[in-house]
Amino acid sequence: MRKRIIIGLMVSLFFFSFSSGELKIKNPEWKDGEKISYEIRYKGELVGSVDYLIVDTLVGGTKAYMIKVATLTGYLGVNTYDSISLIVNQNNLKPINLKRYFITPEDIKMVHARYLEDKVKFKIDTFLGTEEKEIDFPEDGYDNEEVVLLLRALPLKEGTRVTFSNISSLAAKSIPVEIEISKSEKIKAPLGEFLCNRLKMKSGEKYVDLWYQKSKPYLMVRYLDNTSGTEILLKEHK
Repeated sequence: MRKRIIIGLMVSLFFFSFSSGELKIKNPEWKDGEKISYEIRYKGELVGSVDYLIVDTLVGGTKAYMIKVATLTGYLGVNTYDSISLIVNQNNLKPINLKRYFITPEDIKMVHARYLEDKVKFKIDTFLGTEEKEIDFPEDGYDNEEVVLLLRALPLKEGTRVTFSNISSLAAKSIPVEIEISKSEKIKAPLGEFLCNRLKMKSGEKYVDLWYQKSKPYLMVRYLDNTSGTEILLKEHK
């Protein structure tokens, strides 16, 4: 049960392209020092939080973003902590490298992902030892941990259908995802009430709904995993 909750709340981050193959991403307007915080609920019960921090940085002279994601959950006395540091090229939002610490009562998993031109190399350390994996890096592939931020840059027009390629660091694989932009709705969250575009997402057998502000800064306001019942709600932005 605990693992299902954690997997459910970790929004699978994917990149998107139109069915024609044409990529359309407007400037996401990420700000240096921008912080976004959410509360996590499981079937209505508050079970944790997830915090995003975006910082401008340089990698070998290249302008980049450092995206830090910290997720803490606790349910039935069991705590889980997930700490992520992802470096993304500012020019094209392509991932450069990722470091992740995923801590549960049973294990500590440390993941390092390096993004090359056409490959992604993973090094995964656990109590059982070290494992190295390599997968193809698809042309439309982006790191799993970018999606909540990247979807702010998606042209949110009702009826639009798009597909994704998701590079998951925990699974060390690429996962195709489908998304359809639905009607506008008013959504209440701890930070207030917002007019949002609803996004219906399918990842394998998993169905997720996400709601994004129709106006700037186009934040994700609500996330609902229809399989696990996990919900994420916007509580702070600065």
